[in-house]
Amino acid sequence: MNFWSFVRDFESHVDERVDGDVQNLSFLLQHSKGNVRKLIEGCTRMRPQRGYGEAHRQLFEQYGQFYIIAHACVTRAVDGPQVQINDADGLRAFAQCLRGLLFDIELS
Repeated sequence: MNFWSFVRDFESHVDERVDGDVQNLSFLLQHSKGNVRKLIEGCTRMRPQRGYGEAHRQLFEQYGQFYIIAHACVTRAVDGPQVQINDADGLRAFAQCLRGLLFDIELS
């Protein structure tokens, strides 16, 4: 769900300011963890131009596709804040959750 936020932040703070695919791939690896890091690590053994491009492609393929984001949004909406009868704060929290999910879907 945070994929698009990460992409936007990376593009504005690293990709546009750093010169070269070697540094971009290094920063991408440095700011990744878990399964994302494992996905990218294999790309570090390639030539820098190909490695960064491949890492970018794999990230979008694995995490940036619309159906993956839509599924995550539905799951978060269903598992999101529970609203009880006469619970204005709970309804407000649920509305904020849905608003955030709508933004995520619009970005994808």
